[in-house]
Amino acid sequence: MNLTRRTTACVLLATAGLVVLVGCSPGGGPDAQPTLGPVSQRLVGLDGKAGTDVTVVQQDAAERRIAACMAGKGFDYTPQTAPSTPGGTPGWDTMEFARRYGYGITTWSAIPETSTAAPDATASPGQGASDQDPAYQTALWGPVPDDGTQAWQPGGCYGQAYTEVFDDPVAQALASMQTQVDDDTRVVRAQRAWASCMAGKGYRYATSDDAMSAISDRFFTPDGQLEGAALKKLRTQEISTAVADQTCRGTAGLTQARAAALAGLEAGYYAQHRDAVDAYVARLATFFHG
Repeated sequence: MNLTRRTTACVLLATAGLVVLVGCSPGGGPDAQPTLGPVSQRLVGLDGKAGTDVTVVQQDAAERRIAACMAGKGFDYTPQTAPSTPGGTPGWDTMEFARRYGYGITTWSAIPETSTAAPDATASPGQGASDQDPAYQTALWGPVPDDGTQAWQPGGCYGQAYTEVFDDPVAQALASMQTQVDDDTRVVRAQRAWASCMAGKGYRYATSDDAMSAISDRFFTPDGQLEGAALKKLRTQEISTAVADQTCRGTAGLTQARAAALAGLEAGYYAQHRDAVDAYVARLATFFHG
């Protein structure tokens, strides 16, 4: 499973007993209005949430697919989907969100709608009354080899759903395009401008992803998550870093440059693979609407 880190929302998932940060990056800077390519346009509205984040749509589709699969086996599974921001809560990719919650990493539990729904660090996705049942675990994850001859890989409903969503050729092409945009001359220039802006504020990062990664790497330690005074200090640093990041993204036009580059790549891909894209979108739509 190859999930891009460059999206506009932070999604915490409990996977195999570990909380992992999937597809997190800050938003596009104040009042950013990124251009969407033809593939993204087809995907972003499927889950009924406002946003421009294809990876979040794919994540939600996979989780709903797991729930349907588990229901077919007689088990209840609660999808671990990305929250939409309720009324009064700023959108993920806004300066107001950065000022309140930073990147949403150390502050996750303080964000309305996530405080009661955020996954537990020791829980499996969809944890419920039957989750300790060996039959439930096998249905969700597939059989775990016990002879030591092979490494375990997620199977069951989980493996099936993520394979269907993320291993599809269209999904793989989208992930590849997310990486290719970094080589676009417009993005290279904007990235340099962003780094210069951040340096002027006292932050030394080579790329825009490094700022968020520096926070998440310090929050998720080999021994678990930070607590106490260390967590409080990191939370303050997260918010100040995210605010500077948002400001510099807007100043440098980084998100707009990336969006324009990605839209161009998508246009070329869609022109050659229209039928495959339409089929992929239609398949994901069934995961949301049945």
